[in-house]
Amino acid sequence: MYQFLHIETYSLHSKYNKKSPEKSSKSFHSVSRELMRHPDAIPHVPNPLPPSVLYGYDAYVALQLAQERVNASTDQLGRKIRKDAQVVLSGVISCPSDFKEESDKTYKEWLADNIKYLQSKYKGELISVILHEDESHPHLHFICIPKQTDDCKLHIKSIHEPIRAREETSGGRKAKYEAYKKAFRELQDEYYYSVASKYGFLRDGARKQRLTRSEYMKRKESAKKLFVVHQDLSDKFEQHKKQKNHIMLEKSNIEKERDSFKKQELEVIESKKDLVEITKITKEREADMLCLFKRRKSKSAEIEFYKNEAKSLRSMLTRFKRKVLELKALVKDYKDKIHQQAFEIDCLRTRVKDLEREKAMGAYKTAIQKYSDSNVLTPRQEFFKGEGKESRAELVSEKETKIKRSKSKSLDYEP
Repeated sequence: MYQFLHIETYSLHSKYNKKSPEKSSKSFHSVSRELMRHPDAIPHVPNPLPPSVLYGYDAYVALQLAQERVNASTDQLGRKIRKDAQVVLSGVISCPSDFKEESDKTYKEWLADNIKYLQSKYKGELISVILHEDESHPHLHFICIPKQTDDCKLHIKSIHEPIRAREETSGGRKAKYEAYKKAFRELQDEYYYSVASKYGFLRDGARKQRLTRSEYMKRKESAKKLFVVHQDLSDKFEQHKKQKNHIMLEKSNIEKERDSFKKQELEVIESKKDLVEITKITKEREADMLCLFKRRKSKSAEIEFYKNEAKSLRSMLTRFKRKVLELKALVKDYKDKIHQQAFEIDCLRTRVKDLEREKAMGAYKTAIQKYSDSNVLTPRQEFFKGEGKESRAELVSEKETKIKRSKSKSLDYEP
């Protein structure tokens, strides 16, 4: 039982080889249909089951995302990306069928560890993880699409370490190929120490290491023992972790209790101080009360004397109150008389003014009557008579008489 991790890169469109069609490249379009179990793309699966998307999106959405990133990006020379350029990384991770049958719990842990490993390795460039359980070996398919750089360039080497090692190695074809193989070995080693070794998988198979069957079985047994040891260690680690958490919780509880005890101790100390102060104050008050009691006995006669004095003062106060009420009544009477006299004075003043006005109007009327009975003409009448304009003079005389009559009727007129 050894690990199986296989990685390939794909273009969005396949490239057909006319000379040898079997060597034609496979496009990610056909791979996505196979991953999603399209009926026309899985002739090798007799009883297909619907795939389970454990992380991210399904393969069709990943294909659409890859097409959008290719349309918005350029290659290293700033040109449009070719149709047959490798732009998608897809891999397969599998395990034997008896591994699932032995323990379903271990199988689920293996799936979760694989997803954690892929997330930590590819981070945001991991688009999808799909599980297939309808073939002889349960396996995971994962899809990664490189992100654009700041200058809108896109290359598969940003997520494929062997291709990056090949591109960055200087030298001929052989040196580049050796760098490519070395990077792949390191990738397989990384996966072995991160995931496979925890579950008793071997790094390489028997044919790869050229082992006999007995040697391979021994390696397999040792891997199983290593798996058991690893499980024991992981269980112990979890137990120790729980114990540590329990100890930390107890420690925090002890610290809280200690803090509460400290607070209680401080409260007791403060209460003792308050008790000392209270006893001191009570003693002082007791002494004061004794002194007051003694003074009360000695001054009882004085209290009786002062009581008699208070009674006499109260009687005097009642007499003074009666006198004050009498004086207030007298003051009120005098005020009423003063107001009445002031009103009479105002009435007399108005009567004097009316008499003076009547006297003045009588003198004015006698003067006007004398002047109207005589035959003497006024200067205005003489003017109008001399000019021969009698009608105009009559109008003026009428106006003047009207004005004089109106003035005689007004009371405010003074001659």
